[in-house]
Formats: sequence, C-alpha cells, structure tokens
Amino acid sequence: MNKLLIILLAFLLLIAPLTYAKNADNQLDISSNNQLLNGYQRIGSGLMKVMFWQVYQAELYAKLAVNQPTFDKNTFPQALKINYLRDIDKEDLVDATADQWQHLNMESTKQDQWIKDLTKIFPNIQEGDAITLVVDQNKVSTFYLTDKHSKNRKLGIIQDVEFGTAFLAIWLSKNTSRPALRSKLLGEK
Repeated sequence: MNKLLIILLAFLLLIAPLTYAKNADNQLDISSNNQLLNGYQRIGSGLMKVMFWQVYQAELYAKLAVNQPTFDKNTFPQALKINYLRDIDKEDLVDATADQWQHLNMESTKQDQWIKDLTKIFPNIQEGDAITLVVDQNKVSTFYLTDKHSKNRKLGIIQDVEFGTAFLAIWLSKNTSRPALRSKLLGEK
C-alpha cells in the first residue's frame, strides 16, 4: 500500500462523516467563483474518494481556440480547481504531490525545488476551501485560494515552464493512480 493511501486513510478515519450540498442532479454543488476562470471552458470534473470518504472534487478547465475545439493536454492555458471536502494539512498536500510524482516515475532534477516552492505556497486546507492552479499560455503556474475569507487570493507563482505540466500529470497522465478520475476530468464517457 503506498504512503499516500496510508496517510489519507489514517487521517480520514479520525474525521467525522462529511456533509455537503447536492444539486438537483445529485452531484456535488461546487459553484464556481469563476471570475478567475472567465473565458475558460470546463472540460470535466470528478470526485476523488478513498474507500467511501470523499476527499475533493476536481475540475479541469482550458481556453479552447476556435481552431482547437477539443482539449489537448499540451496546449495552454489550462486550470485545475480542487474543491476540498475535508481538512488537509499542507504537509500532507506536499507529501501527496511528491508521492504521486514518484508513482508516475517522473524524473526531474527540479522536483526538490518544486517541493520547496509548494511548501511555501500551499496553506492548511479547511473543508470548503478550493485551490486553483492556472497554467498560462507561457506555462507560468499560479496558485489561488478561495476560502471563507477570500476569493481567488494569489498564493504563489512558479515560473518554471516544466512545473505546470508535471503537476497536472498527477491527474492527466495515462499512468495516474486515479484513472477513473482522469477520465472524468477529460470528459470521457
């Protein structure tokens, strides 16, 4: 059993059952604060669960050009919004990112620096918070937080053009640890 799963299970076993709003289609109500995502098209969304515990709802967005009517994971800008359904410590977020890169066998000499950057950027998450990563057309990555106190507060920027693709690969790679979530994010049937 990988380290991420063990950490999540231990953490989730200590937390009371989750309550959340559902809309008429019996889907999670994750109303978007989308001034940040104006001009973006939602490609897909999916729920990340560990056993029967719901951890987050993810949404993938992209700005599609007229001559590019379908999503291409190699074309930017793109955005990934994670709506958290549980409290999660920032250390657990950073560790989960490193574990997922390891799962993907992603080799980069820059990963140690990226982990240091994420340690400075990520906050402790409260249930109901959302973090949005926007990777712009120049592949500059900017993280934003929406919580009960702020809407789209900039958390930090990672200028490295390789980072955004590496971070999004956690969800979008064919080798992701969550293939069903990947399919939903990509809008596959």
